[in-house]
Amino acid sequence: MDGGAVVEEGPPQRAIADPAHDWTRAFPSRVLDPAAARVGEGE
Repeated sequence: MDGGAVVEEGPPQRAIADPAHDWTRAFPSRVLDPAAARVGEGE
């Protein structure tokens, strides 16, 4: 979801292997690299 809108639908395997939306493509790196999610915190 992005701003309350569904951006991906389908089996999780497909969404991870071949994401259609930029938000979904960025998600794994944010989950695997927690520092990426903290960018801008405390400003």
